[in-house]
Amino acid sequence: MNYWAASRATRAQPRVRVPYSPFFLQQVRDGNVSVITSRGTAVQGVFKSPERYAGSKPTIRFKTEIPSFADTNALSRLLQQNGVVINAQSGRRSCSSASSSGS
Repeated sequence: MNYWAASRATRAQPRVRVPYSPFFLQQVRDGNVSVITSRGTAVQGVFKSPERYAGSKPTIRFKTEIPSFADTNALSRLLQQNGVVINAQSGRRSCSSASSSGS
């Protein structure tokens, strides 16, 4: 029983899918987004305080999709103005992680 409880406690919370607009943009404006990672139009991030959307359990982990018609320059400014840490990943996946281990 203790192993089960410990494994449940260390399991990462699932990411709740939230709409880009208005939910995600409002969270950024409210200063409730601490960090995002983007790959193409897909964005994953972390809220500063737990949020819920559409009946989800409160969570700090979220994901959303930037619409193709969105003004990415305005989004970039909004994120910077609100102190959001921005990480970007290329659209390509690495074939090997061994090259970064230094061996």
